[in-house]
Amino acid sequence: MDETFAQRAQLVLQHPVTKAVSSYSDAELDALAFDPDEVTALVGLAPTRIYRWGGPDRLGRRANAWQYSMPVMDTMITDDVVTALLDRIDPCADGIAAACRAFGLQAGIRVLNDSPDRAARALVYYGPTTIQRLARLGVWIEHGE
Repeated sequence: MDETFAQRAQLVLQHPVTKAVSSYSDAELDALAFDPDEVTALVGLAPTRIYRWGGPDRLGRRANAWQYSMPVMDTMITDDVVTALLDRIDPCADGIAAACRAFGLQAGIRVLNDSPDRAARALVYYGPTTIQRLARLGVWIEHGE
């Protein structure tokens, strides 16, 4: 049995899609299709991936998205991967907030399980310092695979 546990964390900037795309006004549809390059200029950090609505990946994305992902870490403790991401993005906090204001985006952190054994589960733990850092950034947090 493989003893490794691989996780990674990513910063995600995306528009909060709250209703069926067909019910958005033209102005709202324009907001969903924000320019990721303009977000990059404000954030001051190059994304590792961008999604464009209706782009070549054809995953049915309902809005554009901007992501910065950290490399995979061998740890079962979520605090480790989130702290590494926070260390990287904290210097960009003002730019992240500016991009969210300019384009009506929400910032969040997604923690992903990249373990060879997908049934392996992480210890979802955040210490007080990490929780305070997350609150200062005003981000949502999500755990997934």
